[in-house]
Amino acid sequence: MITKRHFKWMLAIALTLAGLTFSATAQAAEVGSLNQYTAETPLIISHRGSPLQFPEHSFAGYNDAIQNGSKFIEQDVILAKDNHLVVSHDNNLKKNTGHNISVTNSTYGEIRKAPLSNGETIHTLGSIFNRYQQSTNYVVETKKTAKGGYLLETEIAASIKEHHVENNVVLQSFSLSSLKYLHNLLPNAPEMLVLSGDNSNANYLSKLLSQLPSYINIVAVYTPGVTTQDVQLIHMSNKKAVGYALDTDTELANGQASGLDGLFTDNTKLATGYFEK
Repeated sequence: MITKRHFKWMLAIALTLAGLTFSATAQAAEVGSLNQYTAETPLIISHRGSPLQFPEHSFAGYNDAIQNGSKFIEQDVILAKDNHLVVSHDNNLKKNTGHNISVTNSTYGEIRKAPLSNGETIHTLGSIFNRYQQSTNYVVETKKTAKGGYLLETEIAASIKEHHVENNVVLQSFSLSSLKYLHNLLPNAPEMLVLSGDNSNANYLSKLLSQLPSYINIVAVYTPGVTTQDVQLIHMSNKKAVGYALDTDTELANGQASGLDGLFTDNTKLATGYFEK
C-alpha cells in the first residue's frame, strides 16, 4: 500500500525529474493580499516564462523562472479554432515555431504539429495548470481576437475552476470589457488592466482612473517614460501600479524609484536578486 508519506516523496521525485525541485512538504502558493506588494517588496511576474533563455511559454522557461525565485508566471491565452485555450503571445506562431500557423484558424491538433524551438509542443492553459498545480501563481491574459462573444473568458474561468487554482490567479487584459466579464465569473480573483505605451501617461491615466471599477485592482503601464506622478495617480485611485518589462538593473532601479508595486520581467534571476539585496 502506498502511504501518504510515500506519495509525497514520489511526487517530489517526479517533479525533480521534470526539471523542478520542490520540497515534499512545500506549502501551496497563493496570491494573497495585494497590500503585501510595494516598491520594496514588489510583485515580480515572469513575463512569458524566461524568454531570454528559452522559448516563450515553454515548460523549460517556466521551470527556469520558478527555480530562480518566481512566484508568478504569465500565460497569454488565445482561443483556437476548436476552442482549446492555447498559450501563445502571438496569434501567428512563426516567430516561436518557424511555422506560419494562425492559432484562431487552426485546431489544437494542427497546432501541436508545430513544436517550439526546444521540441516542446505549444501548451494549453490546462496543461500548464496540470503541471504546476497550486505550487505557483498564474497571471493569465486574455488575448482578444476576431472571435466574437466571451467564449475565451468562459473557457478560461472554467479551466481555472476545474484545476482548483482560483486562489492562484491574477487575471489581466488590455480589454476592460473582458475583465468585466471575467469578474462576473471569478469575482474574487484580482484583475489587472494593461495599458499600451501610448496610454501610459498622466493625461490618459487621470481620465481613465476615475472611471475604473473597484474590482480592477492593478494597472500595468509600459515603463519607458513612466514617472513618479503616473504611479502616484494610480495609487490615489487605491490601485497597485505594475510596470512592463524591466530587464536591467537600471530599469529595476528606475521602477523602484517611481514607486511601482510590481513588474513584469524577462530576467527573473536578475529581478529577484535585485530585491533581495
